[in-house]
Order: sequence, then C-alpha cells, then structure tokens
Amino acid sequence: MPKLSPTPPEFSPKGRYTQERMEGFDKEHQGFWWPEERKLMHHLMAEQNEAFAWTESERGKLREDFFNPVRIATVPHMPWVQGNRPIALFLFEPVCDQIKGKIEAGVYEPSSSSYRSRWFCVLKKDGKSLRIVHSLEPLNAVIIAHSGLPPNTEELASRFAGRSCGTTMDLYVGYDERVLDERSRDLTTFQTPFGAMRLVTLPMGWTNSVPIFHEDITTILQPEIPHVTEPFVDDVPVKGPPTRYELPGGGYETIPENPGIRRFVWEHIQDVNRVIQRMKYCGGTFSGKKTCLCMPEFTVVGHRVSYEGRKPTPDRVGVISWWGPCRDVSDVRAFLGTVGTFRVFIPNYASQAEPIQKLTRKSVKWEWGEEQDKAMADLKKAVAEAPVLKPLDVTSGQPVRLSVDTSYLAVGWYISQRDSVDPNKWNYIKFGSTLLNSTEANYSQAKRELYGIMRALKENEYTLVMARPLVVETDAKYVQGMLQNPGAAPNVTINRWIENVRKFYFELSHVMGKTFPADGLSRRRKQPGDPERCEFEEFLDTDPPDPITYSKKYPEDDDPLPFGSFRDQIDTRGGYLQMVSKDIINQLLFQGVDEEEDLFNRDLELQQLLNHLEEAKRLSVKSEAASVLLQAASQEEVADSVEDEYPSGWRTSRGKQLDQWVPLVQAWLTTPAIKPREVATKDWKGFEKFAACFFVSKDGHLYWRENGEGHHRLYIEPEQRMVIIKGAHDANGHRGHYATLSFIKCVTFVKFVRKLW
Repeated sequence: MPKLSPTPPEFSPKGRYTQERMEGFDKEHQGFWWPEERKLMHHLMAEQNEAFAWTESERGKLREDFFNPVRIATVPHMPWVQGNRPIALFLFEPVCDQIKGKIEAGVYEPSSSSYRSRWFCVLKKDGKSLRIVHSLEPLNAVIIAHSGLPPNTEELASRFAGRSCGTTMDLYVGYDERVLDERSRDLTTFQTPFGAMRLVTLPMGWTNSVPIFHEDITTILQPEIPHVTEPFVDDVPVKGPPTRYELPGGGYETIPENPGIRRFVWEHIQDVNRVIQRMKYCGGTFSGKKTCLCMPEFTVVGHRVSYEGRKPTPDRVGVISWWGPCRDVSDVRAFLGTVGTFRVFIPNYASQAEPIQKLTRKSVKWEWGEEQDKAMADLKKAVAEAPVLKPLDVTSGQPVRLSVDTSYLAVGWYISQRDSVDPNKWNYIKFGSTLLNSTEANYSQAKRELYGIMRALKENEYTLVMARPLVVETDAKYVQGMLQNPGAAPNVTINRWIENVRKFYFELSHVMGKTFPADGLSRRRKQPGDPERCEFEEFLDTDPPDPITYSKKYPEDDDPLPFGSFRDQIDTRGGYLQMVSKDIINQLLFQGVDEEEDLFNRDLELQQLLNHLEEAKRLSVKSEAASVLLQAASQEEVADSVEDEYPSGWRTSRGKQLDQWVPLVQAWLTTPAIKPREVATKDWKGFEKFAACFFVSKDGHLYWRENGEGHHRLYIEPEQRMVIIKGAHDANGHRGHYATLSFIKCVTFVKFVRKLW
C-alpha cells in the first residue's frame, strides 16, 4: 500500500491521474480543504491512480481466483424469444456507440443461442450519458432466487451522519467488473444492430445481481466494516472521525509533522487509502469522476449527511416540489411512495398525508379537492424545510427521549437525545407516525394512548431496545397507573400491550398537552364532518382547565355535587360511566339483569343488604355508628387471619397524598392553634378545603362530614383496612364484592376499597 507523506509534494501527473483530470477533480472540491490538504488529496489520487477509472478501457475486473464466475441457477424451462422495440432515430448512433464500447471492453460477445431478451436505454444522472438495461423478466421467472438483502438505507445513512467529514466512491460500472460463468451467458442473449450478443459480466436487470455483488464488495472490505465503511452494493462511502478535534479557543488540532493539515483530515485520508488499496488488490476500480474525497457534506444512499446530521438530498426534494395534482389512484400511490421515503424527517406525517392517503381506499370515491391540495402543499413544505436529524450517540450516556401522542386519527412520535455539549438542547433523531385503522380509532382515549406508546416502542425497537436512560413522554398521565397495575386492566388485549411496553426499561414522564410537540396529531384543525369532541385534561394547580359544563336529562332532578369538590379524588387511570343515585336501592336497580334466575338471586341479596342498612341508619352519630362493622372486624380470629398489608400501588399520587394528610387533619382539628408544618405553602388552600370535610368526635374518632341526608362516616386508618374488609365480608355472610363494599360504604369513609378477592 502506498505510504502517504505528511508533507505532500507538489502535484505532478502520474499514470491515469493526468493534469486535465486533476483540474476537473479540483473543480468538484472547493472551499473545505486547506492548501496543504489539497496537496495531500492529489498525492493520494496520484499514488492510487490504478484504482480509478475514467473510461471503459481503464475499468478493472474482480480477480477470478478470489471470486469464481457467477453461475445462474434455473429450473427446467423452455427458451423465450422477445422482440425489441425499434431504436429511436436520434438515439440510434449514440446507442450503437455504446454497444461498440461494450464489445471492445469485453462486456458483450457474439451468441448463437435460441434465447432473446429485450433491452432498453435510460439516461444517467448527468442527463447526457446512456445506460443499457436488460429486461430479464423471463429469466427472473425461472431462476432460483438469491436470499441476500442489502442493508436498510435509513439505518445506513444515520450511521454516517454527525461525522467530521466523509468520502464517497462508486465502482466504475460495478456489475461489469464481475464475470459471468460461460455456461450461463446464453440466458442473457439479446438482439443488436451488430447481431446477437450475450453478456460476459453480471447482468443489470437480473434479480440476483444486487445481493451477489453486494456480498462481493462486503467481502473485500470486511476488515474495514463498520468503523470505517459500510458499502451498499457498488457504493462505498467512508466515514470520517466522529469529531473535528476543535480547540477551546477556536480552530482545529493539526498533525505535528504539518500544521497545515488538520488531524481529522489526516486520519480520514489514512482510512480512505486502506479502502482503496483493498479494492485495487482484488481487481476493482472506482469511478474517478464520481469520487468525492474528504467532504464536509456528502450523499449516502439518498441522504445528505454532514457534521450537523442528515437531510434529504436537493434533487429528490426538487422532484417532490415540482409534483402537480394527482389525476388518479396511481398518481397518489406514486406521490406518497416518493414522499414516504422522507417520513422520518416529517413530524406528523401520517396525519398530514391522510387526506391524500384515503383516496387509495376502494370504499372512498375519487375526488381531488382543496383538502388534498392543501395536504400536498403541506407535505412539500415539510420536505423542503425538513429539520436536520442527528445520529443516536450510544456512547455519550445522554438520555434518549421518545415523545408519543395518539389521536383518533393516528399515532405520532419523535425520538430526541440531549446534546452532550449543551444540556439545554435536544437533538432530533427521528420522526414517525402511523394511521389508525377503523377498529383502533374506536378505542377509548385511555386505550388509544396505551396502544400508541406500545406501537411507538415496537416500531423503534431497533433504536430504543438498549437505550439508557430512556424517557417516554406522553400527555396522558393515567397511562402510568395502567402500566404499574396490569392486573387492573379490563381485558387480555390491554394486558398484552402492557406486557410489551414493560419489556423496555424507561421512565414515564407526563407533559402538558399545550406544550407537547407530539400533540400535533390530536390538534389537527377541524375538518368538515368531524364530530364534536369534549377534551378532559389532568388537573394541574399551575394551569387549571376550563370549568366543565353538564346537562341533566330531567331538569327537576337535584344538581350533582360541584365538580371542584371531588376532582382531586378522581382516579385518572381510565374513564368509566358514573351515575349519581339518591340511595343504595336506586343504585342497585341500575344494575339491571336479563335472566329471571339472576333477578331472583339479586333480590335475596338486596333484601339481606337492606336489613344491614336499616340497622346502620338507626345508629347514632357518635362512634357507635360503626359498631356493627367494628365489632365484627375486632374478633380475634379475624385480626389473626389477616396478615397481608393493604396494597396501595394502584392508587394515584394524589390519593396517596390525601392519605398522608388525614393524620395531619386529625391533629389540626384537635389542636387548631398548631398549623401542620408538613403541608407545603402551595398546598395549604387545598389542605384547608380537605380538612373542612372532617370532624373529630368526643372520643377522638375521625369522621367524614355528611352535608346532606344520611349520616357521618368513620375514617379507617390504612393499617386497619384489611381487618375491616375481612370483618365486613364475614359479618355480611360472605357475600360478593358488591354487597361487602356497599355495606362498608354505609358506615365508613371509603376512598380506598378495591376488589381484593
């Protein structure tokens, strides 16, 4: 391998790297190199000139002692004969010149086979040169397909972003550098103005060409993968160092031998030199015209990557910006297929594309209107103004954030990571979204939010599975209660989602919807025909929601309690139908049954329960009001049989705070002159309102004050609750959950009972 000098000499032509080619190379590389670095680049090109080709005659061929000629494996079949379309008059001579060049370069040779396949020409990216493509559909139908796959382009590009610089090299007509086995060449025969010809090299248009050639290049460069390069078929990009070695006072670190060459440039050129040498040793050649050495911004598989991150390439953005209104479903699929390649750059892509996406459904009548025009304009603007995406830094230890929001339309998310230099800055890693189908859209809000988090984590499992620390942001606070209490979920489906979510190690963070960027999915402007929706947000002292309005079915009914009097006690883990009844009888009657036998059993249970209620109502306001329950619960055999502590993990943080306040309330009511120090100043107003609902009896028991009809109810301390529940269950004849709970509610202040059996 040629050794590069840290003090490169002045340029002098050498081999294929002539003065003319050097000048052309200089024009493509302006503005980034320092003078000494420019000399270093020309020094590299001159020393490695045999590894580059500018013409067909200079193209190399992979060594056959390393790579055996490719054999096309087929199943038994009959030969095919396909006629070719006439060559256009203005293309006839250029096409003939192209074929002649291929014959002279040894890519084509005469054939006497009975096979005939079609071929055609396409323009290359420069808009001038022609490329011959062989239409080998008949051959592809009878081959044994290769199972290899090239790497995912998005993942590949993300690993090149954030590098100090980079180099891109492309093999010179790469397929022509791989020899085809002579026994398989007849299968590629085609008709030309010079007679029947067949391919000597790997066919462009054969299904197996891509995986075979990709494996060949990967084998050659295997020692340099993945820290230096990750090839994609015939494209060989080379990564620069992850840092530019910036100095604290400005400037860059240079090499000791030459202060005119930056350290990151020198390290990168050493890597490039090794990659070129490995390819040259195996017989391959890179295109001299397409080579871009040590660039601050370069293109990798359709993504523009730089030290700042990655963005879409300008040419692909231009194709989308010039796109006109779609005329049919095929146009819609073409447009969405092109724009969809940039969905990682577009926040809320699914919701923005939905007006166009719905036209692909068979049940939707075709109608391109203002809604679709606006959606197309929004997508074009989003692509043109796409933010720079940074690669995920797995070595920095900085937290990774997944922000998720789910609406009735779609799930939207984005991944970000805290900057290692500026802790107040978060770098975007990826945007994503997915539309909900009709079944998913009909989920309740709580169920949709949980599903959205599960879907976002599963979609990004490749990125997030080992991310530490990982923070999942959502504007639905009740999700935390659902995840912490999987046993409380109402069905198997939700439990399965919770199980999938809990496979990831993360911290759940609640963010207000008004300041949540991912909330854009659920904040789409109202469209014609959209139903009216009522939004309820979690109560926050710093930003209370607007007053909730309600209506009564029967105006003569009494008003329910003011919402503010019980809002803090609402369990926000999920939503359930609440009905206000005047007494326990009406409440039981609401639980209607269909079967006659069930109704008879319910009547028996109701009658026995009412007997207990009548006895409780006759008791006085004093501590004797709970005597029936307390006497049953105080039996020695009951107390001794209860060993478990009352579980409180299912309760909300607000509910746990109220439990902590109760002893303070009792102490304050007993000695009002002593203000509890444990209550923060900001919570004092709420504490006073809470304490006003209680009173202490003469014998020191704490009661919940009944302002309306009924009787005061005894407060049960946490350490006595399991005993009370067990005693009530036994005293009530071992009835079910509903009967026992109703009995306890009659004589105690109940904010703590759940179904525990």
